[in-house]
Formats: sequence, structure tokens, C-alpha cells
Amino acid sequence: MSTNPLHSLDARVTAQRADENHALLIDRIARRDEDAFNAFYEATMPRVYGLALAITKSPDMAEDVVIDVFLQVWRNAAKYDGKRGRPLTWLLIMCRSRAIDAAAGSKFLLAEWEPLSACTAVEEQPEHQLAVLQRERAVASALNQLSAIQRRLIGLAFFRGLSHGEINAATDIPLGTVKTHIRKGLKTLAGLLADGRARKL
Repeated sequence: MSTNPLHSLDARVTAQRADENHALLIDRIARRDEDAFNAFYEATMPRVYGLALAITKSPDMAEDVVIDVFLQVWRNAAKYDGKRGRPLTWLLIMCRSRAIDAAAGSKFLLAEWEPLSACTAVEEQPEHQLAVLQRERAVASALNQLSAIQRRLIGLAFFRGLSHGEINAATDIPLGTVKTHIRKGLKTLAGLLADGRARKL
């Protein structure tokens, strides 16, 4: 079935107009125009959330990614260069990066650590409580074997629920450094717990 060339032309014109509008909004956001930020958010948030959800498979995590992405838009709009790509492409690249980081970080925690408070009534048998407590103690012990900065950043990210962008703002540690320390810390934790090297408390 052939594509109607008029429809293709209309689609290209619509996309071009959207790009121009988005670029203008980003320029205004760089000048701290809150109305422009709200308009940009309303126009693009569904695409950002859809990509985040597809990667993380978690509505809650996808919402956190959306918050982190648009926080970065507000802070870094002045860095957008239209010559290097479309506004939506720039936005979705940020979303993809943060969603992958979020999914990778939570994979370890969800697989390895179930807080005792999360036990259901059916599971609240003494032997089950003991097993959960032992896992929690192992995680705490492994955390103590990380560097001070890794413990601090992992604590902010996973026990206080801060996004990478929020940690960057709260600590003044560069965003790339935040991600690197958290990634390395999680890798070390996984290794310690996998082979039983977490020292007893």
C-alpha cells in the first residue's frame, strides 16, 4: 500500500513546526521563563514518560525519571544546541540515560534487599523474619565496606529516594561523578553480597 505523499508532507511540516516551537520554548526556559517551562512540559511529558516506562517497567520509577529529566531541562536549557539535534531528540536522550541508570540501580536493590517492614502477615513467621533480618544486616555490613562518599550517595539515592539530579543539587558533586560513584558502589555491593564477603556486624 503506497503512502500518500501529501500526508507525508503534512507530517514533515507538522514535525518541523513542533521543533521550532520547542526550540523557542527551550530558549525562553534558558532565560528562566516558567510559563515556557510549563508549556514545554505539557507538550513533551507524555513522550518522556512513555520512554521512561518502557525502560524501567515501573510507573513510580518512570515518574521519578520524568522529574529528573525536566529538572535538568530547567537547569541546562542554555546548553541546548539546535545544530546538534532536534529538541525532542535532546530530551529523549536525557530520558533514556536516566531511565537506564534508574533501572540498573533498582535491579540490585529489588533483587537483594526486602526490608523487614515489607513482610506480609502471611509471611511473618519467625524463620522468615530471621532470614529477612539477616539479609538486611548483610546489606548494612556491605555498605560499611564502601567508601564514605559511595555510602552517602547510595543512601541519598535509594534510602531517601533522591534522583541523580537532586543529589547533584544537594551535594554540589558533579552529576557525572554522582553517577560514577553510585554505579561503582552498587557493583561492589552486588559482589560482596553474591560471594558472602559482607563482614558480620
